[in-house]
Amino acid sequence: MGSTGMTDFPKCWSCERPAGTADTCAACGKLQPPRASDYFAYLGIPRSYHVDLDRLGEVLREKSRQFHPDRFARAEPRERTNSLSHTTYLNDAVRTLRDPQRRAEYVLSLYGLKAGANDRERAKMDPSFLMEMMEVREALADAKAAADKPALDKIGSQAKSERDALLAKAEARFAAWEQDLANKKPLEDVVPLLDKIRYFEQIVAEAAGLPIH
Repeated sequence: MGSTGMTDFPKCWSCERPAGTADTCAACGKLQPPRASDYFAYLGIPRSYHVDLDRLGEVLREKSRQFHPDRFARAEPRERTNSLSHTTYLNDAVRTLRDPQRRAEYVLSLYGLKAGANDRERAKMDPSFLMEMMEVREALADAKAAADKPALDKIGSQAKSERDALLAKAEARFAAWEQDLANKKPLEDVVPLLDKIRYFEQIVAEAAGLPIH
């Protein structure tokens, strides 16, 4: 990845001159396809776990207006396609960075690390933790079979507390990384935390009767 997060002056699809790094060609003004290397570069915000959500909302509104398909209704087919590509990429970026779990997994993915929903089948879990999860799931299954709402609420509440505690630890490790972006160790420390968080998230969802993602 380059330091700008963008490719180096690609040619414009329309005039074939260097388009620059902006969303529109510096030479002819035609809308280019998304070229950012990651969501942070695309949105023009610092690469960080601790995102300014107010600023994220501002960027969403600004770019939504800029790329809205209605603005390109009379444009060439290529520009209309690029408008839709920007809109899709923008929505994916904001949806990911707004959610703490998805944002954490995304930041890790930028450094070649997989956790949580990413590559879960290869996650290396502590056997004692897996045994604990089996016991919780057995209790959850019994409570669901008996339609025991108080028991389900208790299981869900305990799992939520465990999840939140793990997320707090992950946030602290991200904060350590943000003090020294060249140090990958804090990010590596986050991986097992996110793997465990996913287990508790599933329990919370099942206890509440919610669909599991």
